[in-house]
Amino acid sequence: MKSLLFIIAMCAIWACCAQKIDYFPIKDSGEIVFKEDFEKSSLSDIFSNWNDIKNGEGMSISNDVPLNSKGKQSLMMTYTPTPGKIEGGGHLYKLLPEGYDSLFARFYIKFISRYSTVSHLVQLGGNYPPTEWPKGGAGSKPKGDDTFITCVEPLKDKWEWGFYTYWMNMRQGPTGKYYGNYFTSASPKKVEQGKWTCVEFMIKLNSPADESNGEQALWINGEKIIHFGKGFPNINMTLLRKVG
Repeated sequence: MKSLLFIIAMCAIWACCAQKIDYFPIKDSGEIVFKEDFEKSSLSDIFSNWNDIKNGEGMSISNDVPLNSKGKQSLMMTYTPTPGKIEGGGHLYKLLPEGYDSLFARFYIKFISRYSTVSHLVQLGGNYPPTEWPKGGAGSKPKGDDTFITCVEPLKDKWEWGFYTYWMNMRQGPTGKYYGNYFTSASPKKVEQGKWTCVEFMIKLNSPADESNGEQALWINGEKIIHFGKGFPNINMTLLRKVG
């Protein structure tokens, strides 16, 4: 059975002002909310930094790291598809402290093989009440005060970077269910195989809560390819509904 393999070298989440985000603004400032460099000597020590782990047996420590990295280790995650089943991958889940209106995240990833599509990759969001494990909700539309989640991932079998998002104004799918809506780039960026990629993204909540001025943006290797906010950009919602 062919497997999907990828490795992650470092991930970090910052709290930082999101008033101007023409570039990824966390190089020299911002409070680090969470960091994982995978430099510990054992998987059990690495797992102790997370609240919930799934398929830990499919993970291993690797010495493959990005060029010029100060670290010496990365985490390899292996997923072997099971015929007739969609789920079966693994995850590392971290419950972050409360009270942040905007968050920025950076991680480095390298896809070694692409024998399977990726259901979900790296997510940021929130649930009320909060949980120490990933909360399901596929098929349901958030009310606005219960759940919001956005995921950076290769979109379906196109292997192009984008967002997969659940939020209160999401579009309904053709079956009447609510599954994450895709947000893509006007100039699609392909997910490269066999090369390290620096992925950076941000989310900003509505402020005040009854406004519609939230934002999300995505950078690939330092290039901003997606930025959605109040009134920009103009998009084809019919197309969004078809793919969401």
